[in-house]
Formats: sequence, structure tokens, C-alpha cells
Amino acid sequence: MTVARKWDWLFGGCQYGRVSAWFEDVGLDTERLHVSNWHRAAERAGVDLAESVAELLTARTTESLPGPWRGDYSLERAQRWIAERDAESPTLLVTDQRTGAVVGLVLLFVGTSIEEGHDDLRIGYLLSDAVWGRGLGSELVAGLVRWAKASPGLSTVTAGVEESNAASARVLVKNGFARVGPGSDGGLVYSLDVASDPWDEYAAAWDDDPDARAYAAAAFGSLVAVLDDCGATLAGANVCDFGCGTGLLTEQFAGTAAPVDAVDTSVVMRGVPEAKAERRGWRHVRLDRNIPSAHGSHDLVVCSSVCSFLDDYPGTVQRLADLLRPGGLFVQWDWERHGEDRDPHGLSRSEVHEAIEAAGLADVHVGTAFEIEIDGYLLRPLIGVGQKPMGVDP
Repeated sequence: MTVARKWDWLFGGCQYGRVSAWFEDVGLDTERLHVSNWHRAAERAGVDLAESVAELLTARTTESLPGPWRGDYSLERAQRWIAERDAESPTLLVTDQRTGAVVGLVLLFVGTSIEEGHDDLRIGYLLSDAVWGRGLGSELVAGLVRWAKASPGLSTVTAGVEESNAASARVLVKNGFARVGPGSDGGLVYSLDVASDPWDEYAAAWDDDPDARAYAAAAFGSLVAVLDDCGATLAGANVCDFGCGTGLLTEQFAGTAAPVDAVDTSVVMRGVPEAKAERRGWRHVRLDRNIPSAHGSHDLVVCSSVCSFLDDYPGTVQRLADLLRPGGLFVQWDWERHGEDRDPHGLSRSEVHEAIEAAGLADVHVGTAFEIEIDGYLLRPLIGVGQKPMGVDP
């Protein structure tokens, strides 16, 4: 069939035989979703595939699809569309784990290699408008990324969005995708490297990214405001920068605070501030992959855009809070998750408040840290603050 230019990036250079073999038996589960070959998933859920597709594909949900695919679907049209998709490549059905209801579709193609010997997984998906606003898009993309990382031979995952679709763009950014340029149709194309540890991959260019530097500067500015409100200072403070990455925040502390413990599990990321410390003579900056063991030893603990990636967020906050002296401050910045949204790379205000309070910290405050424009989208990270009560035994 003729494919509208809107999704030319998705179909161009596809290799049906290889993608068919890869995805025929794929099955992945997220917290709320099951994703697998649509014929097998429909059988598993006990539903008629054509009827489910007809209910799912409406004028509203198909707005971003190629022109010939848009509009409401009769049973007959759904049957034809299923036959056409089966002739091109496998399609995945997304069902609700709890109810078995069909809530979405995923189109997956392996495209032309970006680097010789590697393949690019191109993804497109749609969800029922009945489940919009619940964070299922982020959950679905996160699950697909995890599956892709475990699939030998895949180099990148690529997705395209319309320039006006800010919500879908945010889903990709929060799942680690970076914009790589405009699509052939005037939309935006985002890509994620899945062949290696993504944090290692970002290390070399992270400090040259103006968005990364702007975020770090805004985070530090909001920290200064917190310190001013508390009557605290960085001068001579013992600071722990947890999840320091390439050390953009560590740099801010190095000239005033002493000592500074910069912690990151990524060897390549951690190597960047190690080189800075050596080059600039920061002998008071200590780099490690582990949280310091000395309780009651720090005046300030900061965590920038790391807590939502932790396997045990509350437990880690407790360990970091244990580092603080009485009167010491814990400060974190993260993407905010709203309402029923279960974005795997975001935290709700209530989650942050509960974790900080459960760690025994007082005067807990959670709010918007600052506003920052990234890739043309205005984002508002949250900030969480807690203070070690005076008179508490470290």
C-alpha cells in the first residue's frame, strides 16, 4: 500500500524477514500492560482481533497516522487493515494486565542500519483515548526499550512525533531519547542508543550539551535559594553529590565546599569529573561509586535527576539522609509525574514527600524547582527538600 509521508521514516528501508523472526514470539510485560503478537494476544485475551481493532481505531486515535489509515473503522475495514499489516510486518497488541482489555497497538520495524552491522528498531504506537493521561505511553515505551536492550544486534531505537505533539515528545525524552533531527515529513525524530549503557554513551558529550548545562545551572540556582531560606551556606560545607554524572553540579561545589563526595555508578560518567579534579587540582573532591559510609558527616546531600531511576528510591533516600549532620539538608530534583501517570522516569510530589519524611527529615517541602525549555518544550522539574532535625543523634 502507499504510505503517507508522515511515517516515511518508519517504513523506509525495512527488512521484513528479519523483523518477522524477531517479533513473532515477542512478549513483554510492564506493571500494567501485556504486549505481544496481536493474533496471539487476542487469543490470550479471548477477544476478536478485528472487533478490537475497529474499536481502537477511531478518528481521534488515528489523527497522527498516515492519511489512508485515519478515520473510524468498520469491522470490514479493520479486517483489511489487519491483513495489510500482516503482509508488512508483525504488529503487537497492548492489553491491560488486570482486565485483559485491548488498550493499544505497536508497529515495529527494523530499518536500514545506522552503523554497518547494526539495526535500527523503529517504533510507532497508539493508545485508546480511554486510557490517555494515565502514563501508559511512558510505561509502554520503557518496556519496549528494556526489550530492545536485551535483543542482540539492535543498535538504536527510533521514534517520530509531530512537532505539535508535546506530550509524546516528553515521553521519549523522559525515556532517554534525544532528538536527532527533523523527519522527511517535517515532524521530529528521536533516537536512543540501546547497544551500550546509555549513561556511558552520553558521558563524552554531556558537558557540551547546552540543555544539560542549563539544567545544572538552574538546579544550582534553586539550591542557592533553598540555602538562603535556611540561612545556610556552601562555604566549608561537606557535600555529597549523589548521581554526579559528569560533575556539572560538582563543579559548583568544588570552589566553595570542602570536602565534596561525588558518587556515580557509571564508570565512564564518573571518569569525567575525575579528569576535571585531576586537571584543576581538586584534591578535596572524592569520586566513588558507593555512598559514603560515615553517618552524620555531611551538611548537604544533593541528587539531580537520579532518584526516579533508582530501584529502591525510599531506601536510598534513607541512606543519604543518614549522612546528614543535625541541621543538614537533603535536596533532590526530578521529573514530575502527575495524577495517575506512572512514568517510569518521574516521581509524584506525594512519593517524594513520603520518601523524605520517612527518612526522618523535617520541614519537608516539595514543589516546582524551575522552568526550562528543552527541544522547544517547557518542562518543570520538581524539587524536594528535607532537613535533619536538630538534636537528633546521627
